Amino acid sequence: MDLLGTRQKSNNNDLLEKRFIGLILKEESQELNQAQTKLMNSRNFSNPKFFNNRGFQVLEDHKLQYTHPTVLRFIDMKQRNGKKKISHSVHNKPLYAMMNNILRRLQFEFTDKLKKTLMQQNDVKI
Repeated sequence: MDLLGTRQKSNNNDLLEKRFIGLILKEESQELNQAQTKLMNSRNFSNPKFFNNRGFQVLEDHKLQYTHPTVLRFIDMKQRNGKKKISHSVHNKPLYAMMNNILRRLQFEFTDKLKKTLMQQNDVKI
């Protein structure tokens, strides 16, 4: 195969990998959002400051941007409630679980079958 053909093949493969990464990040961020909302509701978080200004965005360079209120970040830390310290794991624990899921999925789910599906969806030929 000539150099031009090799470059074209690697560019299309890179395109499929980027689409796959974006797809995984989008799916996992939606699951994290649902899990975090469910956790906050189960722990009787009723103040809208915990729910507002939360969001996920997959950027063009295949990074996941997570925006959240600062108060939500510190809610994981133990707080005094009378005599007992209480910790609400609604930020760190779900976030690190999501990162583990992303790493696992990126490592094992990019199969030939998925490549063919992505090629059909995006009209890419390798």
